[in-house]
Amino acid sequence: MTPGRPLSDDVITHQRVGVRTPLTRLGDRAKGGCRFDVGCSHWDDIRRVGSELTDKYVLGQQLRGKEFCEICVARERSSGQLYSCKRYSKKSGRSVRRAARMEIRILKMVKHPNILQLIETFETRQEYFIIQDLAMGGDLFDWILDRGTYTEMDAREVVKQVLQTISYLHSLNIVHRNIKLENLMYYRLDSHCKVVIGDFHLARIEMGPISDPCGTPEYLV
Repeated sequence: MTPGRPLSDDVITHQRVGVRTPLTRLGDRAKGGCRFDVGCSHWDDIRRVGSELTDKYVLGQQLRGKEFCEICVARERSSGQLYSCKRYSKKSGRSVRRAARMEIRILKMVKHPNILQLIETFETRQEYFIIQDLAMGGDLFDWILDRGTYTEMDAREVVKQVLQTISYLHSLNIVHRNIKLENLMYYRLDSHCKVVIGDFHLARIEMGPISDPCGTPEYLV
């Protein structure tokens, strides 16, 4: 993908990354997973674009909406496989465009069992799209709220995996800068053994000390 390359409105460039990791079928949203439902899509305008993205994927229900991006379920037409699709709007400003390009760059660098695998990326004149594996078990914040308790053994397993993943990122000079419960997700709906880290929009490649404040205010010490 070449940022800044002139494109017509109905053309998408894309790059395939790696090999798909099979995922099992998702459960209901109420159980911590999510359900593919085209009728719930908030991206109807995207489906009308005659593009390579929508030729290959059907975009379904929105999983998360943020000020700078949206995340939805994407079903691959050829296999029925479900993925997540993050959309950045270039109209949101220079900082958002920079964050999108940096997230794509970093995701291409990493390969770790506790980081959601990048499948491929698309770019139009208006947007960036990031296709990744889909974590089915929900984020830890909602999971703890729903359960009401969290044992020391549960916390130990999560912290162990998170620290191992952060150590891997730091070995590549990558700093996530937004580790929080909402960005830690159980990979499978039926097993709470594997935790994955997501949302690299604030991540950076840094060779020295970092002094600028960053992250979610509620989690700042």
